[in-house]
Amino acid sequence: MHWDNARPHISAETTNLFASLGITTLPHPSYSPDVAPCDFYLFGYLKHCIRGLAFADPEALVSAIHNIMAKIDKNVYISVYDEWMTRLERVLELNGDYYH
Repeated sequence: MHWDNARPHISAETTNLFASLGITTLPHPSYSPDVAPCDFYLFGYLKHCIRGLAFADPEALVSAIHNIMAKIDKNVYISVYDEWMTRLERVLELNGDYYH
């Protein structure tokens, strides 16, 4: 499992749960949005899609995001995955150093 260093991902509760389930987590460089798919693709795409829209309540926003994500073509996800692998390989080449 590859997580970034967000607090919910590195909390004792999460790490203990993963350990109890036998799930290995991979380290993530301290500050590397370039190797987090949500940072280098998804969040920007979602912001673009909802820019200028107004939502009546948080549930309406969540529903809109679910609808947007459901319409993303499978090939886009494959492309993002391939780009993620390329970025991770670059981190390995640089011995974990940050790059941009």
